Amino acid sequence: MQIVYALRHPRHKMRRCILVEMHSRIKEQPLRYISQNFVIVTGLVLIWRSIWHLLDAIDIYLLGGNPFVTTVLGIALGFALLYLPDHDLKEIEQL
Repeated sequence: MQIVYALRHPRHKMRRCILVEMHSRIKEQPLRYISQNFVIVTGLVLIWRSIWHLLDAIDIYLLGGNPFVTTVLGIALGFALLYLPDHDLKEIEQL
């Protein structure tokens, strides 16, 4: 359904090109497409897991395991990371 929507609306030219290219790659070599995406997703999950453990260690050793302090610091750091590259918070609007 999303492919049909993107192809019908001309303001989504970039999305249309990406979806058509993705669809042709899936048709030509489905096993390769699935395996490449599986490797990418696995890598992202492992990075996320490692970052999570690192932040837990920082919480325990530097902040004494206080969940309130780490929650407030995490929210502030998250907003800063979203704001600094382009000086707006438009990424939050997409949620």
